[in-house]
Amino acid sequence: METASKGWDLRSTHFWIRALTWVFALSMAFDFRAGETGGSAVQFLFLGAAMGSGLGVAILGYRAILMKPGFYLVAIWAAYIVFVTASSFINGVAPGNMFRVILPYLLVLIGMVVSQVVAGSGMPVKTVLMPLLICAVVNTVWRVVYGFTALGLTLSTVRYEILSPVLPWSFAFIGLALALAPRFSAAPIIVSATALGCVFLSVTRGLLFPMAASFVMVTICAFFGAGWSVIQPKELAKKLPGAGAIVGIILLLMTIVGIANPTVVERWTDRLFDNSGGGATTKDVSILTREAEAVAMLEIMKSDPGTFVYGQGMGADYYWDPSYYPELYLVWPDDYDFSGVFWFAGHSIWTYAIFTGGFIGLFFHLGFFGSIVWSSFSAAKRLGLAAKRQGYFDPEAFLAFLPAVTVLCVLSQSATSNYFGERLGGLVFGLMAGFPQFYHYRARMISGQRPKI
Repeated sequence: METASKGWDLRSTHFWIRALTWVFALSMAFDFRAGETGGSAVQFLFLGAAMGSGLGVAILGYRAILMKPGFYLVAIWAAYIVFVTASSFINGVAPGNMFRVILPYLLVLIGMVVSQVVAGSGMPVKTVLMPLLICAVVNTVWRVVYGFTALGLTLSTVRYEILSPVLPWSFAFIGLALALAPRFSAAPIIVSATALGCVFLSVTRGLLFPMAASFVMVTICAFFGAGWSVIQPKELAKKLPGAGAIVGIILLLMTIVGIANPTVVERWTDRLFDNSGGGATTKDVSILTREAEAVAMLEIMKSDPGTFVYGQGMGADYYWDPSYYPELYLVWPDDYDFSGVFWFAGHSIWTYAIFTGGFIGLFFHLGFFGSIVWSSFSAAKRLGLAAKRQGYFDPEAFLAFLPAVTVLCVLSQSATSNYFGERLGGLVFGLMAGFPQFYHYRARMISGQRPKI
């Protein structure tokens, strides 16, 4: 089950593929948000490690990249990268700006290739999952430490600066592992402690959406998983008391921390029940800023209608619509300058997809996200039913749903947050996009079939 079939024996390269996969998954563990002037030398080192290790995996296992159905996902995103790069050059976007903005999208592609190669080499799921879990915990803690030390944040000023882009994936893993895993393990508990602690300190309401999305998607996965023999409902029922105890302990710890730091509780109350500048603005302040950005992007595209088809390109300049300034000044200081020109990835996956790639770029995104969900569910179904036909239960089959849950967690924030605004976000999403290939491969091995090209 774990060994590639004859003609696809990549075992001689397993050591190097495994080592480079760990380097790739951990390369951004200590990454942080760079300033507008550019990344630091250490961030270029992180990027070099990611690019170099990803390329190494691709070279060592290039044959596995062609395995289906994972190859289709790789092809879709590779075509998007080529398209949006061409759009950038056509529109005369500064190459430096384009390169910085397109990096997370490129890391999505490289991450897919890494997962595709590891899966197609017949290596176990843990080859990707273990370093990714370590990366999630390390970066979540590191962002908090970096924020309070290097950035000088305090409990009364800390916000999104300490948030790791890996958090939506963390909530996907937490929900799936706690609810559908045949037995408890330390991994989801550790990830839960770090992720929830970070959310509590950051006072960021937006992260409530991936939590809710994880719950909804895991419920859907449980329904289908029971029918496909991916999970065993009777065994999961035995976990309910333990799951309740874990949730209770987490809530108790958060209550204790809240009592010890009432400032955080007060800020959460303000964020949840009054985020319109004390009633000064007509809408939530975050929504106003997103609207100002989207309206300005629309006006820019109207000046060249052809860009509604092919976009302005990655790294293109935009601004905030001036009509929103008076209301924003009711909250911001009078000397704050909203009139700057921006070129970094916008604050919404969808508006930025249209702005940079037009409706063609939007269709690429829709097709890509939809294909990941389809591949994830179809892999779970194939593996669960294949194992059932052979008369046994695969305890890891539930993880085939992880990419689908991750997609919904990411998309739950997509209207007001661009997950591809950071390199680590792209890396994690890429590894997940290629993750279903492990289970497609395993299902074919159980059925005695050769990997399909």
